[in-house]
Amino acid sequence: MAENKYYEVKIVETSRELTPRERVKIKDTGNAVQIDDATADTDTPLVIDYDYHVVLEVHNEKSDNKDYRKVVVVDKAGNKFVTGSDSFLRAMSDIVEEMHACGETDIQLEVYRKPSKNYKGKSFITCSVI
Repeated sequence: MAENKYYEVKIVETSRELTPRERVKIKDTGNAVQIDDATADTDTPLVIDYDYHVVLEVHNEKSDNKDYRKVVVVDKAGNKFVTGSDSFLRAMSDIVEEMHACGETDIQLEVYRKPSKNYKGKSFITCSVI
């Protein structure tokens, strides 16, 4: 198999051990729900019945920003949700870490946008535990 130097995806963090099949599937985000789109122009939060997440590092020669991170969250039904939002990743990681430290595995995330205090007219994506 030839290497693609123009586009490369590496798994840099997982919340649980993945099978080889899961590792291959998680790197394909073409069939994932874009959290940015799902939370745009709506007051209704997106609810994710969290199973696990993966952080990907992407190198894309054809992008303006050639190197970036994506977080993929998989729900208990196997649906994938993806975003590049750092604020979402920080909030979700804090929730998952705290819940897992207490032995809690039943985690539902409410994903929504909040107005930015730093950039007038802009918002950022974050989440809370339900």
